[in-house]
Amino acid sequence: MQVVQYIQKMTRPYPGVYRTLTRVYGVCAEVGFFFHALLTGKLFVRPDKGRFSAFLSGQKVLSYPIRGANFTSIEEFRRWLERCGLDYVEGGWTFYLPPQEGLYLYFGFLERDYPPGAGLKILKDFRSPDEAVYTRHGLNPAPGAALKRSLTPSPMGLLRVANYLYSHGLGMRVYDLTALKGETATLTCYVIRDVHGPAVQSHDYDSFMEAISGHLDRGEILTIHQHSNVMWDFKPPDCSGNLIIDSATGKPLFVDFQGFLLKDEDRILARIANEVKDKTHFGGSRFYRGGGSYLYQAIPGLVVGKRDMGARWNVFLEMMKEAGFSLTDRRVYDIGCNTGLILYNALSEGAQWVMGWDMPEVVKGARRILLALGATRFDLYGEQITENTDFVSRIPERYRKEKDGVLFFLAVSDHIGFPEGIAELPWKYMFYEGHSRQGYEFTLERIRAVSWLNKAKILVRRSFADGDTPRREVILLKRSF
Repeated sequence: MQVVQYIQKMTRPYPGVYRTLTRVYGVCAEVGFFFHALLTGKLFVRPDKGRFSAFLSGQKVLSYPIRGANFTSIEEFRRWLERCGLDYVEGGWTFYLPPQEGLYLYFGFLERDYPPGAGLKILKDFRSPDEAVYTRHGLNPAPGAALKRSLTPSPMGLLRVANYLYSHGLGMRVYDLTALKGETATLTCYVIRDVHGPAVQSHDYDSFMEAISGHLDRGEILTIHQHSNVMWDFKPPDCSGNLIIDSATGKPLFVDFQGFLLKDEDRILARIANEVKDKTHFGGSRFYRGGGSYLYQAIPGLVVGKRDMGARWNVFLEMMKEAGFSLTDRRVYDIGCNTGLILYNALSEGAQWVMGWDMPEVVKGARRILLALGATRFDLYGEQITENTDFVSRIPERYRKEKDGVLFFLAVSDHIGFPEGIAELPWKYMFYEGHSRQGYEFTLERIRAVSWLNKAKILVRRSFADGDTPRREVILLKRSF
């Protein structure tokens, strides 16, 4: 790379020679990278073509308006930011707006819907998330880089890349991928946790490079570039500004993610499911399933489970439709969330944020699965639930005054009873699922015996079986405040 830069410097005074060498270099670089991508398998990585790809990144993209935004080009957007008095950092592909006074004035959804201290990473490709390209070659052309940039995953695929880095302690948390609606343009925006801290030291750089190299060697995550040791993004001492010390933890975190891709997401999630199955399996095992532990909640298209989540979720959707409401823009709570797939399905229906409770080891597995699937708008709380559990103190303060949430209380009452703290959560609708061999009359009597449930209105009821489980009663209730 240094040789190329030296030749560029020496030939720049001679335009004809410079253009000729640039074209030759571009062709050679493209051909060289093609064979590299072919031999390493990068050319065949298709993040959205796996056997369970329809279930990946099911989290629905939310849209938010931008106050007073009227621009159609990068230059106009830059001037708009300056007129608004907003500080920003401009990179080759994005604008980053850190937390600052005045940010909520134009991006009010941040204060209402996301954790404090969030910043905005906005793509320069002014299109919606399903159309935008992070490294759109025409925005920042470079000789020999077109094929390389074409391998960059979609914005939604990159969300899973960011989650992979975060889950392994290498990157910051991304809270969401959103569509920002201006008067004349739609922006693709990542809502991220702002990371800042002291200057990176050599030992910080060395520890990060050792960690990322270990993951690269395992082959689950790849750099799009041929070799990490020649990538500008990994240049010491601070990875060209991409490595930042997190003042909250003291750990070095890599704050960019478009230079990576995940090689085999089917295999990654299957490995995670296998590693967490012993902690998440509940109830008896089936001989035809091998007689051992397997997931309680099946991952459609990938891993079997005791409960058929596709069939189960479809029943819940039918019940909501009959009751006349949806999960759009609501907060969702799940007591006994297991691997979190009820929460994940709620996000696919447009829930604004989801929260789940279960035992600590179960929650650890749920967090890994949700991140691998591409979910971000969630919080999980690992604790042994008792009759004295204080649920409401755990949820973000911004949600405690909301009164339109949806609660899932599914097949857990025999294990934890009906803790009074659940009544303090700000839910309006509740799905209650009983246990096997508990008929409707028994279930109704049990609900009416609970002080904080006995006046709730029954909207819809269903009785169905799914997966390995016998028929169960499910009741949708509504309460008044």
